[in-house]
Amino acid sequence: MNGMNTPLGKQVSVLCLASAFSFATVLCASTQNTLGAPAAPSGAASFLFTNATALVYDLTGRYQFGHEVVVAGGRTVMVSLGLSVQQDAAGVLRGSGVTNIQVGNELVAASYSISGRVTGGGGNATRATLSVRWLSSGVAVGTNGSFTISVQYNLGVSPGGLSGTATGQARFAKLGNGTIKSTLSAVPLPAGVNGRWSVNMNLQPPGGTGSVILPNGRSLPASLAGSFSARSGLELIKLSGVGSDPGSALTINFFPATGAVDSLSGKMLGQSVTIKSLSAKIPSPTVSPASPSPAPSAYAVAQICQECHTPIQQTLNNTRHPQVGVTCQNCHGSLANHAANPYDPAARPVVDDNVLSTACGSCHSGSQHPIYSEWKASRHASVSVSCPICHEPHQPTSFPDQLRGSLFSTNDSSSVNLCAQCHNDRGASWTTSSAPPRPTPQYNMMLGTVGELESGLPHYDPSYHALFITNQCVGCHMQTAPYRSPTQPAVTGHKFTVDSYGICAGCHGSVVNASNFVVFVTSVITSQINELKASLDQWATTKAPPSLTAKYGKRAWEYTTPGALSPGGSGPNAAGQALIPANIKKARFNLYLVLYDGSFGVHNGPYSVTLLDTAQNWVDQELSR
Repeated sequence: MNGMNTPLGKQVSVLCLASAFSFATVLCASTQNTLGAPAAPSGAASFLFTNATALVYDLTGRYQFGHEVVVAGGRTVMVSLGLSVQQDAAGVLRGSGVTNIQVGNELVAASYSISGRVTGGGGNATRATLSVRWLSSGVAVGTNGSFTISVQYNLGVSPGGLSGTATGQARFAKLGNGTIKSTLSAVPLPAGVNGRWSVNMNLQPPGGTGSVILPNGRSLPASLAGSFSARSGLELIKLSGVGSDPGSALTINFFPATGAVDSLSGKMLGQSVTIKSLSAKIPSPTVSPASPSPAPSAYAVAQICQECHTPIQQTLNNTRHPQVGVTCQNCHGSLANHAANPYDPAARPVVDDNVLSTACGSCHSGSQHPIYSEWKASRHASVSVSCPICHEPHQPTSFPDQLRGSLFSTNDSSSVNLCAQCHNDRGASWTTSSAPPRPTPQYNMMLGTVGELESGLPHYDPSYHALFITNQCVGCHMQTAPYRSPTQPAVTGHKFTVDSYGICAGCHGSVVNASNFVVFVTSVITSQINELKASLDQWATTKAPPSLTAKYGKRAWEYTTPGALSPGGSGPNAAGQALIPANIKKARFNLYLVLYDGSFGVHNGPYSVTLLDTAQNWVDQELSR
């Protein structure tokens, strides 16, 4: 049996997540039936497959394709076409939605629809065929007019990306008709897609349950049917997909005693997977001696941690990290001292979020995935908003990328979008006099639910940005771009800065229009802020109680700890605050809300104007007394 299993382990590059020892300990300890013969195994078993004939690709994700369109007169127009693809367990590709595409120098909105399929595998080339149609969307179609673009993609799939051809036609109302003939090379696959995959099984003879885990975190549930041969020691498992996406069908033969896979066959995500048994097919002189025992695998390390941290390990197994070999100690540092001294606080592993973000950066970096370097340059890094603050590291969530919350909400309660859980007004009130509102009211300003109005009634005045931008904050502050070359790296949006107005063009007609509108709005709000500040200074020096003016000068209207508009000293103490009229307190409250929102009207221009106009009226009333 050793001669049969050893060359398989060396030549087909199948990696069992458990070493032979730890694999055997996971299975039921009873290995004989009442007659003394080996019994069918039960318990947990896991395998990670990396062999060339077993690679499987999940193309679910977002792509950007660039093409030249040759229109009437031989003129060439560059187009950059975006789309998001969904691949089911049978390999069918679908997708539809609205995206921004670039036609020449213009960004315009377009709706798109996709149909296609992934085929091949099992030693044959994996291929993706894709038919996509883009249509101009809405009235903001740009200066080139309405259009229809249809492209047929015939692509090879490999760990290096998508390569192949694109052919199609484009019809522009103003540019005329054109043709597309492009050669594509190394178009990046979605993050984590490398062809590897794993199977987790809970064997309960004669069946059980299991799942196929893909490196992008996707899990395909399955039912198991098994049979065990006591004579050969082989367990045969038939795995069938269940649920809403049941396209998987695999047959796995393995030796429970050693954890070695003897053969694998079947289909998954539309692709064939094959590992043929080497039993009796290799002449004995070519059989290599057994390899030395490998270093502890991710599975073996996890087993050590699981002795105490079972709940965490159970949920962690459903995430992407264990499937690509990331162990507990990759993030938390060496575990040997902690395992030897579990009750010594000094021996506990690293749990500091900022240190853990550095650990994240050891993988999530480079020109194709520069997540860590972008985050490191962001304001978030400087205020210790680290990776685990937004992403749940130990278990899947109901949101993309293991995010801890949704990306869209229109309420002003506890279940707000993920960004709003920090970027909110923190219950600020105009009656507080010790300090201005914190510089985080962005979500409430976007919804128009903070600030004081003449009516004094609760208000809700959301902006178009709050209601119609997909993913709200992330839609603008985390715009992305695909990797093109080492000098044109990918953009993942983790700087959280608005460096492009591309997303704005869909509603505002063009990037130029959007940029000009931002300049206009911010200049209006800046002017109002300056005017209101000057009026408050005038009140402080001409209308404030003489004791306040004498001691604080222009800061007589300020909070005890003044805001950014009044540097150079403190404001009135508690006794002095009691002398400031309510109109002045409400006005300064509105002023700092708009200032500390930081967008100068971009988040909610009309509401910002309303707050500042109301504040100006209150100050004018006090100046006229």
